Amino acid sequence: MKLLQLAEKYGFIIIEDDYDYEFHYESSPILPLASADRSGMVVYIGSFSKTITPGIRMGYVAAPPNLILELAKLRMLVDAQGEAVMEQAIAEMLNEGEIRRHMKKALKIYRERRDFMCYLLKEKLSDVIDFKIPQGGLAIWAKYDKRIPVPELSARLFKKEIVLSPGRLHDASAGRKLNSTRMGFGWMNLKEADKAITILYDTVKKMKN
Repeated sequence: MKLLQLAEKYGFIIIEDDYDYEFHYESSPILPLASADRSGMVVYIGSFSKTITPGIRMGYVAAPPNLILELAKLRMLVDAQGEAVMEQAIAEMLNEGEIRRHMKKALKIYRERRDFMCYLLKEKLSDVIDFKIPQGGLAIWAKYDKRIPVPELSARLFKKEIVLSPGRLHDASAGRKLNSTRMGFGWMNLKEADKAITILYDTVKKMKN
């Protein structure tokens, strides 16, 4: 609320990217900032590539009408034709409630995948990985023991066809190495997660020795 007050006072726009609003597992999420905006200071953006499928490269913007008009003009410069068929299909799915029903099913599946992966990590790797069970989103923020350098671990896993971010992007401060990374769980089913964590465990075990 303080941020909204500052935006109204000084006239700056807030861009709220809230793709994971739908993916909260423990309780109802805090409503988006845009829900309390009465002065048109928040531009709310989201993506269907996360909620439906990565193949749908389409998002949406909720903003004051004058800004939507200007954005439409810029969009025309990039692609005058657009994706009319896909846009119409998405609009119908929204109006008929199909996307809402899909999200309820997806939330149940993602919660199961989160719980299963967190269980495996605690069961097999609690001595080298520190993490909190995420209340939302599609990834676990994992901090590794210094004995297991994440970039080296990432390189070894890649040779075994397991992709783990080396974590360097998170070392924002000069000279500071967090040795942490994001571990996604949304795209793997339970069988794939079990296989991935088993390979991760075997790799970490060799590095410790």
